[in-house]
Amino acid sequence: MACARTQQLKQCGAITLVLITALVVVAMAATVSGSHRVFLDRLSTRNLHEREQAHWVAEAGLQWAARTLQQIHSSGQWTWPVAEQSPCPTALQGPGHQCLRWNAPPPAGAEQYVLTVWAMRDVRKHPHVAQLLAQAEDPSSHAQAWLTHSLHLPVLGQAGALAMGGIVLDTCTSPTPSWWSSLLGQVDTAALQAWSRLQQQAGLSATSTPPRNVYWVSTPGDWLTPLGTASDPVLLVFDVAACTPVCPALQAPVRGTVLYLAQCRKEAITAMSAASASVQGLVAVQAALAAPGLSVQTDASVHSVYTLPHASGSMTQVQWIAGSWSDASP
Repeated sequence: MACARTQQLKQCGAITLVLITALVVVAMAATVSGSHRVFLDRLSTRNLHEREQAHWVAEAGLQWAARTLQQIHSSGQWTWPVAEQSPCPTALQGPGHQCLRWNAPPPAGAEQYVLTVWAMRDVRKHPHVAQLLAQAEDPSSHAQAWLTHSLHLPVLGQAGALAMGGIVLDTCTSPTPSWWSSLLGQVDTAALQAWSRLQQQAGLSATSTPPRNVYWVSTPGDWLTPLGTASDPVLLVFDVAACTPVCPALQAPVRGTVLYLAQCRKEAITAMSAASASVQGLVAVQAALAAPGLSVQTDASVHSVYTLPHASGSMTQVQWIAGSWSDASP
């Protein structure tokens, strides 16, 4: 009986030990699971904080770039500093695109970040709009953010509201052509000349893809290059230098708007060679008579070259374009 009782006690002790061990294992598992959950929560909170900080730094980069562009264009200047020009990043690449790249200073409290900002403009379709792309990255935590926002540049005003076609002549009662306000509005000669130069510097031409669509011509001699299509009209301007002693005659077809800035010099028009090609669109002459032999087929739609969307209401301040902000973060 004593042996049997001893054996029974041993079995009970073993069962108790197993139960205690199981409870300890369960408790340890619960503790480890809880600790892991706390760790993951802390890690998630930390990652969220780093992402939010990266976005804050990128937003600061956008604001810094806007201030820099304001300084560049404060006097109506079109040209971007050559030293700051850079190949466009993949997200902003395209024919006729021009880019600036800055290593911007990160805001106070986030000095560990590398802040890079690009500004891109399409010198053909939207020379007055800059798309900004800011990248903020913390090399130690690899937190990063990409933000984009577009703004108006104070370089190109609102065009006239009147869509004209055919031949328009000047009354020659003031130094500014009588048709200028209705046709081009706040777009002045300096802006057109700068726009033409910008396209030329970007490598655009009549045969490039896409083709150049704004030409400011200052050299005399008949025009021999066909320009413009129904979907892609051009603006061709002959200034007073091109009209000395006589304005160029069109010897190749043009689809778009042609301006003769002859300063009301009658002889600059009457002594022109007879044109052998036609214009489909509009010809505006700063004189009281038309070019000899010029044939014009009216097409008011060609004003789309200089009647651009997002034209700025201010010619002194950069202005954010509503609805253009986006988060491009990976």
